[in-house]
Amino acid sequence: MKIKKILSISLVKTIHINLHYFGLKGFLCPIIVFRNIELAELKGQVIIDKWQTGVVRIGELLVGSAGKKESHGVWQVSGTIWFKGKCVLGSGSKLSCNKNGKIIFGDNFATTANSEFICSNKMVFGANSLISWDCLFMDNDLHKIHLKNNNKQINESAEIVIGEFCWICCRSVILKGVHLANNTIVAANSTITSSFSEENIIVGACNKVLKKEVCWERPTEYNPMC
Repeated sequence: MKIKKILSISLVKTIHINLHYFGLKGFLCPIIVFRNIELAELKGQVIIDKWQTGVVRIGELLVGSAGKKESHGVWQVSGTIWFKGKCVLGSGSKLSCNKNGKIIFGDNFATTANSEFICSNKMVFGANSLISWDCLFMDNDLHKIHLKNNNKQINESAEIVIGEFCWICCRSVILKGVHLANNTIVAANSTITSSFSEENIIVGACNKVLKKEVCWERPTEYNPMC
């Protein structure tokens, strides 16, 4: 790891989060926290499948456009976060997971910068998937909507499942109930509310399939390195 990146790590926050969730075993520091992350709520549980120092990095600067001033991230967790392997949550990442929520990150997952995960149900991100900057994932609407005649709620929360080797391009919004198959690309600035079971497609605004039989190449600089 480069010297400049090492100096941007918060030793206090790193030790705090690891000892809180893992006790003395946390001295191995499987989670590294950078200075731009606020540890707003440390509750619930964190599960890590691969125990090695720095297997998870929270707040690491991956893209130059995410400067220190603009990239304040937040860890607000009272539910369950499960890291199934190497993971980088880039600069400005915001995790809000309530006590009934569960977020699962597959091996070699990365989000570059300033993306938000708001979970009260369940979110699953497959291995080798990449989330670009300024994306938003919400498995609930935060406010209940009822039918006027019988007060029945019509917007229950629903899990989000992102398959393996998916690429969610910048400024996209993925809402409750969406399931994306492996090798799916979501075009930039798209709002997705429907599920897609077909692989190797590009989907975009208005939940349309823009192109089929495609594949993409993941830049090696976004691979979590330990």
